[in-house]
Amino acid sequence: MFEWLNLTAATGSDTWMKSVNWSTSRTVLAILLAVTLSACTTVQFDGTEDRLQVYPTDVGKNGVPTQGVVVWGGQVMALTNSEEGTILQILAVPIDSGNVPQPDSRSVGRFIAFYPGFLEPRDYGEGRWVTLAGDLDGLADAQVGEYVMSVPYVKVRQIHLWPPNPYNWSPNWNVGVGVGVTL
Repeated sequence: MFEWLNLTAATGSDTWMKSVNWSTSRTVLAILLAVTLSACTTVQFDGTEDRLQVYPTDVGKNGVPTQGVVVWGGQVMALTNSEEGTILQILAVPIDSGNVPQPDSRSVGRFIAFYPGFLEPRDYGEGRWVTLAGDLDGLADAQVGEYVMSVPYVKVRQIHLWPPNPYNWSPNWNVGVGVGVTL
């Protein structure tokens, strides 16, 4: 199985280098590189090159426009399906350069997202994390408990649902020390 690994290296002999099958080594290296690179999670959205670089809390204040393309991420706080589509109320958090929500970051406001179709409440329900791209279309009223606030309204173009465990979204780098015992 491991023909390319010659155990004579453990004896101190320098002939083990000659017995390494470099073709197999390159294959193993290529597989390891592919696995490492695939661990870097990103999501790209079409047509968002000219997106507004603002947070939901900024929209409608100090001259920040209420129209334009946005890419925002956050946690779903409420979901309502109707004949016209699905309305999501989302608690926004900053997203990184790969458009991945940062769950440990402080909230940057709320927004309402309208998706023109049905979204399964079990999949997109309260507590799930999403990133979406859409057209900012003014402000709407959102109710949080007894409080009604004015928040940005987004017509969703594309939406990405993140896995339930946020710690699987990015690569994990670990260093370990072990002891081997041979009998």
